[in-house]
Amino acid sequence: MSFVGNNRQTPWLDGLQGRVYDSTYARLEDEIWAYVDYMAPTPEEEVVVTRVGEHVRKALRPAFQHHSCSIHTSGSTSTGLRLPLSDIDLVIATAEDVSATDGLLLLAELVRGKVWSERVVEVLDARVPIIKISTKREFGSLKFDVGINNTSGLKNNQWVKNRLRAMPALKPLVLIIRGALSQRGLNDASQHSLSSFAIVCMCVFFIQKNPYGIPKSHLANPRGSKSLFAVLHGFLEYYSRGIPFEDSYISLMRGKLVKKPKKGKSRLIHRRCQKNLVIQCPTDFARNVTASLSLENFEKIRLVFGEALEKIRNAGITDRNILGSLVSVDQRFVEHRRRVKELVQTGQLSENLRLEEMEEAGPEEEEWSWDMPSMTRVQATSPRSYGARSSYIPPHLRADAGPSYSPPHLRADGARSFYSPPLLRADGVGSSHYAPHIRTGLSQYQSQPTPQNWNIGWDPYVWRANQIHWTGMMERGRDI
Repeated sequence: MSFVGNNRQTPWLDGLQGRVYDSTYARLEDEIWAYVDYMAPTPEEEVVVTRVGEHVRKALRPAFQHHSCSIHTSGSTSTGLRLPLSDIDLVIATAEDVSATDGLLLLAELVRGKVWSERVVEVLDARVPIIKISTKREFGSLKFDVGINNTSGLKNNQWVKNRLRAMPALKPLVLIIRGALSQRGLNDASQHSLSSFAIVCMCVFFIQKNPYGIPKSHLANPRGSKSLFAVLHGFLEYYSRGIPFEDSYISLMRGKLVKKPKKGKSRLIHRRCQKNLVIQCPTDFARNVTASLSLENFEKIRLVFGEALEKIRNAGITDRNILGSLVSVDQRFVEHRRRVKELVQTGQLSENLRLEEMEEAGPEEEEWSWDMPSMTRVQATSPRSYGARSSYIPPHLRADAGPSYSPPHLRADGARSFYSPPLLRADGVGSSHYAPHIRTGLSQYQSQPTPQNWNIGWDPYVWRANQIHWTGMMERGRDI
């Protein structure tokens, strides 16, 4: 495994060991594709995202049980451009108008009590308010960004998917640029850097404009033509020193740069964006997708691109880690991928999710049955959850029963009895009398319920009783 300093690693180069190249660009081409293939989600990562994501959605729905709503996956997870440690965007779309702030606060309270929830942060003062949810290690260490009715992202998703189909070089280019900026903390709009959608727009515009004349046949088949190195090289050069961003803005709709209007003459360009990078949103022409980008951070981004460009240009034919100056991963990434693989392959994720479902269903109680002749209480072999009917089977109904006790109301001699076990009553309602097979903890003599013994052994979701009167045997029970 190759290292690039500061504990950064390039594990995708392991598969290129021993290869001989006749040019620097041939080596760079293979490194680019090795990185792209390595960053693709593994089968285990897809399982974790899908299954844990289902539990997160399930936890969110009760907040809007009185509204017609749907929950959508948005952003890079939806378009297939997600990096393994990237956030997963969820959008809750409601048919009625709801307060995003109130709704998000309610969601935060619901999620904080979940078994899988590690951390919840409200980001309510952003242009698009969200809550950030982190899951525990045993649930994949995933991060979710949840918003309410910010459906513009869903329109952007479809636009990105259309561009991906039309531009085969787009996906690998986006993954490299996102990886480079993410590891440097420059892929987060909330921190005044570039959003993932803004990065996609930059890549689309470069391929669309094609300022350095890369043959269209190469752009249509970058892997087969081995021309992705030229696409990356051109992108780094254009955005580090080629684009006249101070006096022009990017119009994806027109496919060209447009002269910026004078100050105060455009809704698209805010005064503080006048000398900064501006990209007109392809799905909302009045919006600047880089509006949150600070000029300071854009200069940092241009510096990253410029330094990577110089290292590529200065690389020698014997260099074996050309792309490492731009993208790499840390030990945390390697450990995360290993842990996710282990969670899925050992079945631990399934077990954790099963236990979480059991806890959500309610607490469990020990179930007790009775040995009728001696009235000795014995523990059942398996627990059950509150809300379920008693699993006790009277001896006279058991398949293996020999001579056994038969309650009077079932006796062949028709002897009159008021006692009817609740689980046998036609109306299905718990009787107010003493039913020993579903009641525990009382002596065999008369017992009046008190605050101390009121709930002993009772299933509060099924049975109800006001008081107990038992004469010592079940032969002649009576309601009171």
